[in-house]
Amino acid sequence: MPCTIVPHTILDNDYASVYRIELPEPLPGYREFLTPWLVTVKNSSKHINTLIDPGPAFSIPHLVEQLKRLGISGLDWIFLTHIHIDHAGGTGALCKVFPSAKVLVHPRGYKHLASPGKLWQGSLDTLGTL
Repeated sequence: MPCTIVPHTILDNDYASVYRIELPEPLPGYREFLTPWLVTVKNSSKHINTLIDPGPAFSIPHLVEQLKRLGISGLDWIFLTHIHIDHAGGTGALCKVFPSAKVLVHPRGYKHLASPGKLWQGSLDTLGTL
């Protein structure tokens, strides 16, 4: 199924826009399981673009495509609610596309982003093959 922008915009006014972005279904029955959020705060000189939970690495090309469809050419912030692979696994790939973006993550999560081997193995142990 192609990746689409969810039909409703959560908020769009002169000050901010909030979008829920739908990513491809990772497994049958998991439609809308992966949901990054884009928050754009508008002021007179600049729009500040923040992406919340980019999703797993396999979804990043689709996410970037959807951001471009929304007219986003840069990200200022990437917020991670937690570092599970379905929320933060694609952060490194996204940072390659948007190298000036700053990543905000809990201090205990940072070590897993810098060296994800243990987290990846834990995910494999829990979920099986990915």
